[in-house]
Amino acid sequence: DTLQTNDYVACLEKALEVTENDAVALVAKAFDEIAKGDLDAPEKEKTKKLLETAQSEWKRYRDAECAAFARHTAGLGFGATQFRLACLIDETVQRVEILKTRYELN
Repeated sequence: DTLQTNDYVACLEKALEVTENDAVALVAKAFDEIAKGDLDAPEKEKTKKLLETAQSEWKRYRDAECAAFARHTAGLGFGATQFRLACLIDETVQRVEILKTRYELN
Protein backbone atom coordinates (compact mmCIF):
# COMPACT_ATOMS: atom_id res chain seq x y z
CA ASP A 1 0.00 0.00 0.00
CA THR A 2 1.37 3.42 -0.96
CA LEU A 3 0.45 5.06 2.34
CA GLN A 4 2.36 2.41 4.27
CA THR A 5 5.35 2.82 1.95
CA ASN A 6 5.26 6.59 2.39
CA ASP A 7 5.03 6.15 6.17
CA TYR A 8 8.01 3.79 6.11
CA VAL A 9 10.06 6.23 4.02
CA ALA A 10 9.13 9.08 6.38
CA CYS A 11 10.21 6.97 9.35
CA LEU A 12 13.54 6.18 7.68
CA GLU A 13 14.06 9.85 6.83
CA LYS A 14 13.45 10.80 10.47
CA ALA A 15 15.86 8.10 11.69
CA LEU A 16 18.49 9.37 9.25
CA GLU A 17 18.00 12.92 10.53
CA VAL A 18 18.51 11.73 14.11
CA THR A 19 21.68 9.77 13.28
CA GLU A 20 23.08 12.63 11.22
CA ASN A 21 22.44 15.03 14.11
CA ASP A 22 24.29 12.59 16.40
CA ALA A 23 27.26 12.62 14.02
CA VAL A 24 27.30 16.42 13.84
CA ALA A 25 27.19 16.65 17.64
CA LEU A 26 30.06 14.19 17.96
CA VAL A 27 32.20 16.09 15.49
CA ALA A 28 31.60 19.21 17.58
CA LYS A 29 32.64 17.27 20.70
CA ALA A 30 35.73 16.02 18.87
CA PHE A 31 36.60 19.63 18.05
CA ASP A 32 36.29 20.41 21.76
CA GLU A 33 38.59 17.51 22.61
CA ILE A 34 41.12 18.69 20.03
CA ALA A 35 40.99 22.19 21.56
CA LYS A 36 41.76 20.73 25.00
CA GLY A 37 44.67 18.66 23.70
CA ASP A 38 48.40 19.20 24.02
CA LEU A 39 49.02 20.53 20.52
CA ASP A 40 49.87 24.19 20.01
CA ALA A 41 47.18 26.45 18.56
CA PRO A 42 48.23 26.20 14.87
CA GLU A 43 48.39 22.39 15.09
CA LYS A 44 45.00 22.26 16.76
CA GLU A 45 43.54 24.27 13.88
CA LYS A 46 45.18 21.95 11.33
CA THR A 47 43.80 18.95 13.18
CA LYS A 48 40.29 20.43 13.23
CA LYS A 49 40.50 21.14 9.49
CA LEU A 50 41.65 17.57 8.86
CA LEU A 51 38.68 16.20 10.79
CA GLU A 52 36.35 18.58 8.98
CA THR A 53 37.72 17.36 5.64
CA ALA A 54 37.52 13.74 6.74
CA GLN A 55 33.88 14.15 7.76
CA SER A 56 33.00 15.83 4.46
CA GLU A 57 34.78 13.15 2.43
CA TRP A 58 33.22 10.40 4.52
CA LYS A 59 29.77 11.82 3.79
CA ARG A 60 30.51 11.89 0.05
CA TYR A 61 31.68 8.26 0.24
CA ARG A 62 28.60 7.25 2.28
CA ASP A 63 26.19 8.87 -0.14
CA ALA A 64 27.83 7.28 -3.20
CA GLU A 65 28.13 3.87 -1.54
CA CYS A 66 24.47 3.86 -0.53
CA ALA A 67 23.31 5.05 -3.95
CA ALA A 68 25.27 2.21 -5.57
CA PHE A 69 23.93 -0.31 -3.04
CA ALA A 70 20.32 0.78 -3.57
CA ARG A 71 20.66 0.68 -7.35
CA HIS A 72 22.28 -2.76 -7.21
CA THR A 73 19.67 -4.10 -4.80
CA ALA A 74 16.48 -2.54 -6.15
CA GLY A 75 17.44 -0.96 -9.47
CA LEU A 76 15.39 2.11 -10.15
CA GLY A 77 12.22 0.42 -9.01
CA PHE A 78 10.23 -0.08 -5.88
CA GLY A 79 12.30 -0.12 -2.73
CA ALA A 80 15.34 1.79 -3.98
CA THR A 81 14.61 4.74 -1.70
CA GLN A 82 14.12 2.49 1.31
CA PHE A 83 17.37 0.58 0.63
CA ARG A 84 19.28 3.84 0.18
CA LEU A 85 17.91 5.36 3.38
CA ALA A 86 18.54 2.20 5.40
CA CYS A 87 22.12 2.13 4.11
CA LEU A 88 22.63 5.81 4.98
CA ILE A 89 21.41 5.15 8.51
CA ASP A 90 23.65 2.09 8.89
CA GLU A 91 26.74 3.91 7.61
CA THR A 92 26.04 6.92 9.83
CA VAL A 93 25.55 4.79 12.94
CA GLN A 94 28.90 3.14 12.19
CA ARG A 95 30.52 6.57 11.76
CA VAL A 96 29.11 7.71 15.10
CA GLU A 97 30.69 4.68 16.78
CA ILE A 98 34.03 5.34 15.08
CA LEU A 99 34.00 8.97 16.21
CA LYS A 100 33.16 7.92 19.78
CA THR A 101 36.03 5.45 19.85
CA ARG A 102 38.69 7.51 18.12
CA TYR A 103 38.04 10.74 20.01
CA GLU A 104 37.07 9.02 23.29
CA LEU A 105 33.62 10.62 23.33
CA ASN A 106 30.51 9.61 25.24
